[in-house]
Amino acid sequence: MLNPDLLKSALQALKFKPNIDLFPSRINKQLDKYVTFLPDPDAFAVDAFSINWSHYKFVAFPPFALVSRTLQKIQEDQATGVVVEPYWPNQVYYPVLIEMLIDNPVILTARNNLLQLPSTPYKTHRLYKHLKMLVCRVSGCNMKITAFQKTLSMSLSHHGDLTPGKYTQPRSANGRNLQLRGIHIPHRRL
Repeated sequence: MLNPDLLKSALQALKFKPNIDLFPSRINKQLDKYVTFLPDPDAFAVDAFSINWSHYKFVAFPPFALVSRTLQKIQEDQATGVVVEPYWPNQVYYPVLIEMLIDNPVILTARNNLLQLPSTPYKTHRLYKHLKMLVCRVSGCNMKITAFQKTLSMSLSHHGDLTPGKYTQPRSANGRNLQLRGIHIPHRRL
């Protein structure tokens, strides 16, 4: 599960207050109202893909293998919410995710307490030195997406480019920019 304090800070930065958690189990839920993958008597519902997300202000931290399916569900339901996923720009879902943004994303930098197991919170994830997470406010509603994209400014570099030499400041710690069709997307770091 994502560190609860980091999720809370990211949601505050996004000025977003979710009312349902879509992919937790009983032991790693972040909200009282949640939808599990397996039957749970305390869960609001079972299988997040079986309900219409447009009725909720959701936070979704899907299993990594379900990120693409999660984004597709958001588009199908024309829903709006927050998705938490690894910052892996080379993944097939990444361009779709960037297209669906309706706010500047939050990047949670690599640290030993980024991901936790509720039963053993002192243990660290084996990828903790390299794993960054994105917390993104996204929508399947084209009007919201277009409104956000109109607030962005053009960039002269391309997605994944390193920023130029030692006399310029990189836009992020590793020199990578978040971009959409040549438009720079500012992001916040926590």
